Amino acid sequence: EGRELWAVDVLERFEGRGITWGLSECVLVDGPRVIVTPGGRKALVAALDRRDGRTLWTTPALGEDQASHASPILLSHAGRRLIVQCSSHHGFGVDAETGRLLWTVPLRNQYGVNTATPAFATGCVYYVTPYGEEGRCYRLEAAADGGIDARRLWTCSLDTVTGSSIVLDGVLYAGGYKRSKWWFALDWATGQTRSESKDFTTGAAVYADGRLYVFDERGAVGLVGPDGGRMRTVGRFQLLAPGTRDAWAHPVVCRGRLYLRHHDALWCFDVAARETSEP
Repeated sequence: EGRELWAVDVLERFEGRGITWGLSECVLVDGPRVIVTPGGRKALVAALDRRDGRTLWTTPALGEDQASHASPILLSHAGRRLIVQCSSHHGFGVDAETGRLLWTVPLRNQYGVNTATPAFATGCVYYVTPYGEEGRCYRLEAAADGGIDARRLWTCSLDTVTGSSIVLDGVLYAGGYKRSKWWFALDWATGQTRSESKDFTTGAAVYADGRLYVFDERGAVGLVGPDGGRMRTVGRFQLLAPGTRDAWAHPVVCRGRLYLRHHDALWCFDVAARETSEP
């Protein structure tokens, strides 16, 4: 019936501090646990019992790092379940069962803000932040001490901010921000650019039904066919008024419906496939 079962102020419990634009991660539900990133003195990451909110494990603080705006992802690699996330100054990974910190890599800019959620494929993790350490891909390798080494494979000049990245069939798709404010398809193995598209400015995308649904920061919405690294726009419309520069929410596709949000307005579009018949 929608009544509240429990509530936790994670900044208070783990002695974190509020950040400039407020905590905005999508919390991660992992079976009986809810994973949060308070970035506090008592926990960089914490697992809460989804039934009552009590603390199940914590990852110790990482220096003076605070939380940022990226969201954690859960993956399996080399027989282990891992949580990959960003703090204000690092990309990192922890053991999903215990919270043990397994690796860190630098991910710093002058604002102390990391917004793009990491991407993972074929044993490699990709982190990106503007103004500093831009696109960087790391191979995860078992370390002698039971941890994991993150060995850098390549770097690129992509400076994604709000839109994160999507990896499909050996290609990473993402939008640039300041240097090149349009879309790129990069070879996942090398970081080399396969193609570029200026049909949309920087923004976010979600993959569903063989297409990328793009929502750019100026309020344009489009369908893009990834086509093995060649981005082909197959449809678009303008959702928001001219002059918009802050459409930063990620699009969502669920059960044939496309959800788009801007500030306090939410739109829902029917994008379900339709049966066609020959005349």
